[in-house]
Amino acid sequence: MTTLEASEVGRVSADAIRDLAERAVAGTPVADYAHRDPMPWATIGDGGWDLVGVPESHDGGGASLRDLAEVAMVWGHTCVALPLIETMWAKRWSAAARESDGPVTVSVARVGARGSSGVAPFALGAGVSVARSIGQAADVLELSPEAAEDDIAPHLRAGILPWTTALEPAAANELAILWASEAAGAAAQLVDLSVAYAKERQQFGKPIGSFQAIKHRLADMHSMAQYAETAAVWASHEPENAQRQTRYALDTSIKVAESAIQVHGGMGFTWEMGLHYYMRTMLMRRRLVKGLWQ
Repeated sequence: MTTLEASEVGRVSADAIRDLAERAVAGTPVADYAHRDPMPWATIGDGGWDLVGVPESHDGGGASLRDLAEVAMVWGHTCVALPLIETMWAKRWSAAARESDGPVTVSVARVGARGSSGVAPFALGAGVSVARSIGQAADVLELSPEAAEDDIAPHLRAGILPWTTALEPAAANELAILWASEAAGAAAQLVDLSVAYAKERQQFGKPIGSFQAIKHRLADMHSMAQYAETAAVWASHEPENAQRQTRYALDTSIKVAESAIQVHGGMGFTWEMGLHYYMRTMLMRRRLVKGLWQ
């Protein structure tokens, strides 16, 4: 019988990452920290959390893809601007990445762009290396390459490069699954934020959460967030057949974000409320996944 639960390694890692992220942001809204560094990379690297997905034979934590998906879902709750997911994945697949003390990311084909240009999330961050290849015998990393800014999701500090990372198909599939898992985690966080807002925001002397239309929308959001998480989990169990589940998880998470903005009314569209950071992250991840598979 197939179990969909993460192993103890996955649960412990996810709990630790949740604790680190929550302490770093200290309960402040995402708009307050999205464009700064609430958590230094050393917090991740010194704890060895970037190596949790590396096989035990290479002195890693031995976490499975399902375990990493659990970590990615937790990471999606806060939108901390660090390439944790990319680095865990890269060090799982690449000896060259494992030898790097800093974070690692990849350059993925830009959907709809001419030529061979790529977009690399977090490439504009300090000390981030972009892999020229992942999963090959002699992978090469390029530290802080010169790149133009991609402005779709500014907090992800993505850079536009004139090249893309050469990826093994299996490695590309795993990265897509982890990005979808992150989006599902963000969707779950948006449900919680929307429920809290509906309890506090009042109209006509009553919390808006007491209105039937809002109740129904919140219930639908909860269901969709659960569907997105389930799809991402199944994708982690069946990576060879994961494209449909991954796309579904991303698309459904985006629908949750759209509903969250509507629950928040006019405030949902403001920069200060910060819901757009979750939406932009999801949209960027969906574009990156399309780039992996185009």
